[in-house]
Amino acid sequence: MRAAVIGRGLAGLSSAFFLSQKGYKVTLFDKDALPKSASSVASGLCHPYPGRDGKPSKFAKEALAETTALLEHVEKVSGTSHAKRIAFLRKNKEIPLSYPDLEQVEDGTLIHSGLLFDMESYLKALFLAIPDLTFTQKEVSLSDPLPEFSSVVFALGGGFQKERIDLPLQYIKGQVLIASTAEKFERPILGNGHLIPLGEGKVLLGSTYEHHFTDDLPDLESAQNLLRKRLSTFLPSFDSFVPLSAKSGIRVAQKGSYLPYLTKLDEKRFIYTGLGSRGLLYHALYGRLLAEMVG
Repeated sequence: MRAAVIGRGLAGLSSAFFLSQKGYKVTLFDKDALPKSASSVASGLCHPYPGRDGKPSKFAKEALAETTALLEHVEKVSGTSHAKRIAFLRKNKEIPLSYPDLEQVEDGTLIHSGLLFDMESYLKALFLAIPDLTFTQKEVSLSDPLPEFSSVVFALGGGFQKERIDLPLQYIKGQVLIASTAEKFERPILGNGHLIPLGEGKVLLGSTYEHHFTDDLPDLESAQNLLRKRLSTFLPSFDSFVPLSAKSGIRVAQKGSYLPYLTKLDEKRFIYTGLGSRGLLYHALYGRLLAEMVG
């Protein structure tokens, strides 16, 4: 059995991995030789409580278990670590404490189930962990027949903007800042945004949610202005950070839902996209569901 997967972000790679586990020989297509999707510039935060109300995301326990299992498999194959097991500090005392992985502390709530991914190394290692994978640098659209494949999975992410098909998706530009600081931070801090310590006096600050944009390019000044409004609600010292650079990507989210979008177009074609800002939490679970849908 041969399957094609279009897109090498989290959705595409997880699809390819689980299809290979079902016996498919997978060819992965992407117009870029190296990852340039929103997945490649994601902050790397993964935990069950990303919503503003602090409640667990739907299927959070199952999703986190799938992500952890996939991470452990990739780390075993690669022989190295691609994520830190570290507690996140959420500056929100409203999170319910009826969950065993939460701990109330003086300045917020510790989330002990946090995983902080190194996105560059994880995406590379997941790519290499897929058995007998063939990669072809080529742009593929929904109209391409690909007759040599019995199943085709479109995991295009922001690339769906170019497709002439009505899908319940919205596109959001997200920017993050790399900044220097004299302050020391021991762990990621969450609030109306996030801070991730990078070491050597640097932090990552994110992320913007831009529903109206003209391009997907980073803009240091606009990123700084937008993030100041968001992060100052829980980081009063925002102006002490010295911006060094910005990164950006286009997130895809399902309209009216934070869950990924998974559908069967016809007997051969499938769509898996809409990971939004919770891609690390859901990519493995929905990658497995995609493979089960393909059959």
